Amino acid sequence: APLEAPMFSPDDLIGTGIGKAALAGGAKLAPALLGHTVYHGSPHIFDKFMLEKIGTGEGAQAFGHGIYTAENPNTAVEYQKIVQGPESTAQQYLKMYKTPENAISALEGGITPNLTDTAKQHSLDAINILKSGKELKGNMYKVNIPDEHIPKMLDWDKPLSQQPMYDKLKEIIPYEQMLHGSKSIQDLFNSFPGGQVEAAKVLSANGIPGVKYLDRGSRDVGQGTYNFVTFDPSELTILERNQQLSELLKNK
Repeated sequence: APLEAPMFSPDDLIGTGIGKAALAGGAKLAPALLGHTVYHGSPHIFDKFMLEKIGTGEGAQAFGHGIYTAENPNTAVEYQKIVQGPESTAQQYLKMYKTPENAISALEGGITPNLTDTAKQHSLDAINILKSGKELKGNMYKVNIPDEHIPKMLDWDKPLSQQPMYDKLKEIIPYEQMLHGSKSIQDLFNSFPGGQVEAAKVLSANGIPGVKYLDRGSRDVGQGTYNFVTFDPSELTILERNQQLSELLKNK
């Protein structure tokens, strides 16, 4: 049976949950879906986040091993634009030569007998992308993080001794000295033999869902909007891709 719609208007959700756009088309949502709305930019198209795909996007993983999302959609746009492979080549040539026709001509002129088969195929793929008229802008995802996860996330800018999950960290970390002084989250990750990957598994299994950190535009002033690293991708719900309601919500 379809889920009953929550007993409040879409306007009540702005800033506190999935937002008005996620209810477009009369989608009926269970209250369990309500949470913190964030954004994820990616060159890839997918219906759900997967553990094995971590690192195949921008790939830096500087703040932990997980899925990166942002409160500020402008932050996610930076990653949305990072197209890869032949798409990246097509994008670069289009930028240099202004029109698809000129970009295709330049790519064709660069296919010479001394090119390797791999390089030749790369150029041909880029040409086909330009001929198809495909829009080279990547994909923007609107995503839900369960509200209850936010206060349980480690704060990158605080030492371990000041973390909101300090008591839980005491149960996990075998070295008591790690929890004193100015030891950081990076120190915590480094203490695991498997580094960030092992740390993410252990922390997630013990009720710590991820890491939060101020985004680039907020770090200088010490406040503002946050980025989030969620260790377990299954905890995230995709609400929209490129402003289109996700299949999950369409079917509710």
